[in-house]
Amino acid sequence: MESQDVEKLRRLELIGSTLSGAAAREQAEELVNAITDEKLRHYAESRLASVLVEIGELKAADEIAVRMAQTGRYSPAAFVLSKLAEKVAIHDPVVAFTCLQRAEDAAKTDSDVYTRSATQERIVRAYANLSQWDHAQRLSREIEVVSDKVTAICALAEKIAANGQRTQALDLAARAAIVAGTSQKEQAELLDEVARTYLHLGENDKAHATLIDSASSALGSSHDTSQLLLGICIALVSLGDQPRARELASSIGNRERREQALAVTSKNGVAPIAVEARVRSTDGPR
Repeated sequence: MESQDVEKLRRLELIGSTLSGAAAREQAEELVNAITDEKLRHYAESRLASVLVEIGELKAADEIAVRMAQTGRYSPAAFVLSKLAEKVAIHDPVVAFTCLQRAEDAAKTDSDVYTRSATQERIVRAYANLSQWDHAQRLSREIEVVSDKVTAICALAEKIAANGQRTQALDLAARAAIVAGTSQKEQAELLDEVARTYLHLGENDKAHATLIDSASSALGSSHDTSQLLLGICIALVSLGDQPRARELASSIGNRERREQALAVTSKNGVAPIAVEARVRSTDGPR
C-alpha cells in the first residue's frame, strides 16, 4: 500500500469537516481517482459517497451505490443507501423507506456473512429510526453473526422503548440475552451489552443479573477480559452491589485493572453508570 495513497485517504477523511458544496465534491472525487491501491480506493469511494450525502449531492451518492452493486460490492452499496435513507428521512420518509428496501436487497446479495451481517445491523437501526418496527424486527432475525444480531436487537429495544412500547422492548432485551448466550467467543461482552440495554430501560434488577452472568463468562474466558470486568465492577457499584463488585475486583488477573477495580469498589469509590453503545465505522464495509 503506497504511503501517498494513505495520505490521500487521510485528506479525504477531513473533507467533510473542512469543505462544503461543490468544492468538497470536486476535491473528494480528485482524491479518490488518484488512489492507486484498489482496496484503499474502494474504501475511499465509500467515504466519497458519505461526503456526497453530507453535502446534499444525493443523486451522485445514489449513482455510486448503483455502481458498487453492479461491480459486486453489495454491502458497501447497501451502506450508502442506508446513509441516503437517514439523510432524507425527516423530509421524505417514503423515499427513505425505499432506500432502505434497496439497501436490504443489496446486503442480502453479499456472500460474505460478516459484511452482510454488519450491514444488516445498520439497516435495522435505520428502519427503527423510521419507526418501521416490523421491518426492523424481521431483519434482526435474519442476521447470522451473533454479535451483530445482539447489537441490532439491543438498539431496536432502546428505540422501541423510547417510542413508548416498553413491554415489547423488554421482550427484545430478553431475546438479545438468549442470543448472546449462544456465542462461543464473545458471550461475556455481548451479555454486558444486553445489561447496558437493561440499564437504559431502567430495569436494574435484570441488568444486575445479566452483569453477573457476563462476569461469570468473562472469568472463564481464555482471553484477557480485565477491561470488561473493570466495567462490570463499576456498574455493580452503581447498582448498589458493592460487596459483589469488590469480590469480582479481587478476581481480575491483570494487576493494573485489578487495582483500578479495587479502588472503584472501595467505600470511597465513585462509579457512575455508563450506558455504552458499540461503536461502528462511519464509512461502512470496504
